[in-house]
Amino acid sequence: MMIPLGFYLPFIKPKLNSFRNILIVGIIAATSIEITQKVISLVIGASYRSFDVDDIILNTIGVLLGSIALRFINPIVKRLKDDIEDNHSETITS
Repeated sequence: MMIPLGFYLPFIKPKLNSFRNILIVGIIAATSIEITQKVISLVIGASYRSFDVDDIILNTIGVLLGSIALRFINPIVKRLKDDIEDNHSETITS
């Protein structure tokens, strides 16, 4: 569920484009979700979710996978965009 965060984060905050920064944001986001779930379960008095370190690790990996996917997809999209622009400019000059 955290893959979109890693994918869209560089678009939202270009300064967070480095792998290290995305890793830090992923850890913070995943930990925040787990803490929020724990607080909610304490407030309602029922243990519907447990604080699980595995969830933090897996959510952080999801953020990193989204970032890696962006790094592979972005050059392909740029190349396609350039091809479309070149074809468009050729049809205008013809």
